[in-house]
Amino acid sequence: EAGGRLPMIYVDRRPEGFAESGDMIVIESDNEEGGYLSAESLLRGGCRRLVVLLASGLDYNHKARLAGCERALRDYGVSLLPGQVMDVAENSFGAAREAIKKAIDTGLEFDALMCTTDELAIGAILGLRERGRSVPGDVRITGFDDTAMAAAYNPPISSIHQNVDRMAACSVDAMLELVENGRTEKTYQKLPVHLVERESSGISAETSECTGSFRMEI
Repeated sequence: EAGGRLPMIYVDRRPEGFAESGDMIVIESDNEEGGYLSAESLLRGGCRRLVVLLASGLDYNHKARLAGCERALRDYGVSLLPGQVMDVAENSFGAAREAIKKAIDTGLEFDALMCTTDELAIGAILGLRERGRSVPGDVRITGFDDTAMAAAYNPPISSIHQNVDRMAACSVDAMLELVENGRTEKTYQKLPVHLVERESSGISAETSECTGSFRMEI
């Protein structure tokens, strides 16, 4: 913009001080709804001792996913106690693995894990295996992002799918509108998500949305 600051579009990350009714241009997935869908699928399957594994220090997305989970729990009349929210320092296999092992060692009882990324879900499975717990036999798990790794893992991980192509297209459209008109009508766009159900949350291998027969082991 001549004489002013350059226009900015925030994609998949809310800036500090963001308000949906403001003039910041933000394009993101419906993270809160994704958290709801993840938790609701576990609750629908009969799980009641649910633990959330997240890395909230990274960005708003993790907190929104937790909020969605809490909404699903309220709908099912299930309480989420402070000890059932495990907030790790980083989004990594190792952080999740150690957090889960520590939780089991300290006596935390749970039958489901809602993880705010697929990386955390895979790390959690590693920790569960090291403590003799099976997935989904003892603990059911969901992830978030629907990565190729989640689909190829053993067991394949149920995960929230984000429409990344649509997000990119909306970003390009907004940028072109800014260049041509100096402004855009759509300052905030929230894109829908959906749950891809696979074996980690307890559905059968026959109905699991798994791509191919290759299974990743780590």
